[in-house]
Amino acid sequence: NVCRHIERTSCKYCNPLLAAIKGSRAELRVMEPHYSPGMIWVGKEAETGAQISVSAVRGDVVLWLDDQALNATAFVKDGVRRQCSFLQLQQMLADVDELVFEGLRPRLSYLAGLHRRSDAMMAVYPGKGARFAKHVDNTTMDGRRLTVLTYLNPDWQEKQGGALRLFPIREGAAPVVDVLPVAGRVALFLSAEVAHEVMPAYAPRHAVTLWYFDAGEHAAALTAAKVEHEAMMTS
Repeated sequence: NVCRHIERTSCKYCNPLLAAIKGSRAELRVMEPHYSPGMIWVGKEAETGAQISVSAVRGDVVLWLDDQALNATAFVKDGVRRQCSFLQLQQMLADVDELVFEGLRPRLSYLAGLHRRSDAMMAVYPGKGARFAKHVDNTTMDGRRLTVLTYLNPDWQEKQGGALRLFPIREGAAPVVDVLPVAGRVALFLSAEVAHEVMPAYAPRHAVTLWYFDAGEHAAALTAAKVEHEAMMTS
């Protein structure tokens, strides 16, 4: 069913991950003071732009967790040591990986080249109308093929806003799809194709984002970046 929807409309949402959600949200609570404002890129070229925080465009705060961080049992911040554990979050991420690599990749030709994913990006929209303006994730052929978001918001209500608004472009798809960030819900869409935005949120809204990379496109992007960097160094 998920495969059919992605093939036909380039996006899909479902509710398969309830088991580890409450535990993941509890595990992340200790890290919330250490989130940083989400950044946007301003500038036509990599070397002439800048990453800046513009709350009117992007109002979330984020924290990246790589494999080393996910396996940590403690961290030190400002000289203070705090205990942490991300076992439930690791299980949730493993479930998403299984869905993508074992459920979708063998069945969808467009995803056949998936070979790895990004680190996990935790994001919190703190309420008070925080939003993320309409955009497309992959506009530069950087290798990102599939975007997957998992929501961690028990008892979320429609009046709290914060829907993920998708704009599928394939023939026959609905022009707009709104996905409420309900706990356990997973939203999947093609990173280079589907424009999307986060509607104003009026309560703290928690999500985990993963990007899955196509091997060929990702390798080409890394090669191009290396060539560009070497050209800059010799000019």
